[in-house]
Amino acid sequence: QKDANAFWFTFYHELAHILFHGKKDFFIDAKEGININKEKEEKADSFASEMLINKKVMKVLLDQSIYVSSSISGFSEKYKIHPGIIVSQLQRLKKIPYNRKTFNNFKKHIEIPNLTL
Repeated sequence: QKDANAFWFTFYHELAHILFHGKKDFFIDAKEGININKEKEEKADSFASEMLINKKVMKVLLDQSIYVSSSISGFSEKYKIHPGIIVSQLQRLKKIPYNRKTFNNFKKHIEIPNLTL
């Protein structure tokens, strides 16, 4: 079970690989034993992040010094970005902790059934 941010971040990350790195390259996400191209991975991460929250809006968000539920909700409403995506992106940037239930309640969990082809 993943949240909407994880789904969309992964989608845009992989799209970035296709757009910027060609269709012939392949990328494997693994813990060890595989050399990764850090520069390509960072570019794909950056693209995915910006697709979820553009740089201009992210700067406004990062200019805040304190994050509370009401500020997340207000930001979400003002910029039409799901609050779970805002929370997840702030967590990825280490601006808010992963273990805060009040923030994690904003995340919309999605379940994708196993597909058999």
